[in-house]
Amino acid sequence: MTEESFRHEYKYLLSENALRMFEGRIKGIMKRDIHTGEDGRYMIRSIYFDDMYYSCYRENEDGTDIKEKFRIRAYNADDSFISLELKRKEHGKTQKLSEIIDKELYDYLVYDKPIKGFSRAGTLAKTLIMQKKTRLMKPKIIVQYEREPFIYERGNVRVTFDRFISSSPHIDRMFEKDAFCLPSLPEGIHLLEVKWDEFLPEEIRIAIENSRLQSTAFSKYYLGMQMTGNTYRFGTPGVMAR
Repeated sequence: MTEESFRHEYKYLLSENALRMFEGRIKGIMKRDIHTGEDGRYMIRSIYFDDMYYSCYRENEDGTDIKEKFRIRAYNADDSFISLELKRKEHGKTQKLSEIIDKELYDYLVYDKPIKGFSRAGTLAKTLIMQKKTRLMKPKIIVQYEREPFIYERGNVRVTFDRFISSSPHIDRMFEKDAFCLPSLPEGIHLLEVKWDEFLPEEIRIAIENSRLQSTAFSKYYLGMQMTGNTYRFGTPGVMAR
């Protein structure tokens, strides 16, 4: 299991033109992530889990300071590399724990299909398995977007442009190349994320200030659940179905 330290994470909603202007300010400073394709982008799909009370969803509504979300992530709809992740947020900082899982373990976690044994399950997978039994954690939605990432070694800075954010309640289409998803944002609006460790280098801070960016609280999972109506699909306990 890999474990990141807690990091600063700021999010900004921008138009395509504003993203391109910001890219122009940082492209001479930052490098493109080497793991991207020829166009510098890749497609991300994540399955998010929640319990029967939609606790993770409600934490966003309530503004809870400490949040945790389990998700399973794949890139470009490829099932040969599947990552189980736990995203934590505490006191304004975030941390990600992750481990690679195989397709058999994926099918168990998502569909409860029989599995020969749990010897290949890591610490994170075992934690989710326990929460599936005790909290009835289940997969709720797919969140999909196109990511263009940039990196800067000093300060371990990562800047990502997330375009065409969308969601779908059809979990079984996780690995379909052309699975249809509902847009989560108005057309032409995208998400910029800036993440760093202990300090943000001056040149990047100036690029943000010159772009007059205003940070916002934003959860792809929360917005996706709203757009798909998934929180009321089966009637959330304590909430009137609609």
